[in-house]
Amino acid sequence: MRLCIISNPNSIHTHRWVEYFVGRGHEVTLIGDLPLRRAAPAGVRYIDLPAEQRGGKLRYAAWTRTVRRIVRELQPDVLHAHYIASTGWLGAGA
Repeated sequence: MRLCIISNPNSIHTHRWVEYFVGRGHEVTLIGDLPLRRAAPAGVRYIDLPAEQRGGKLRYAAWTRTVRRIVRELQPDVLHAHYIASTGWLGAGA
């Protein structure tokens, strides 16, 4: 199954979720709004949202367009936005 997860890439919870799904043979793409502080888990494709769009509340409008395009290209079976605020809005807009 193809999974697309939108979440804080540095959260231990995110790492545990993506490692779990990769370990069961799923194809996982992680979309994040922060630079990675450590390497993405093995087998996970990480997409960092553009740094030039960071800062200010309008970033979510710009990121929503970017995430929507990425999701259309990936055509995941499941789209999961891990947090209700921030990444949840991105998932709803995709």
